[in-house]
Amino acid sequence: MNDLFSALPPSPRKPAADKLGADKLGADKLGADKLGADKLGADKPVAGKPPAAKATGGEADYSARDIEVLEGLEPVRRHPGMYIGGTDDAALHHLAAEILDNAMDEAVAGHASAIEVTLATGNFLTI
Repeated sequence: MNDLFSALPPSPRKPAADKLGADKLGADKLGADKLGADKLGADKPVAGKPPAAKATGGEADYSARDIEVLEGLEPVRRHPGMYIGGTDDAALHHLAAEILDNAMDEAVAGHASAIEVTLATGNFLTI
């Protein structure tokens, strides 16, 4: 597998209780082992918690075949809002400002001696 994390060694997974910090809560200090689960309310339903959602016809048929892997810049082209926050004037202005900012960072780092900015007919920006 050739991805961003392929060079990292696998790390052992901790049980969910460790992630939640149950051992840090000091359940034994609270006397949970002496009180019993019924006194703690473990067998009672949680108030306000909605029941689990049931799969409808469309969701039940969802499988790995339905996932489309987008390569290169195709994800940005298809879902620009995920990357630049939208497609309105403010988002496009932010995109242009980010590209110019990145160009200035490269120039300051010594990778460029000049930055050319061209705004052409039809609002085409070249940096």
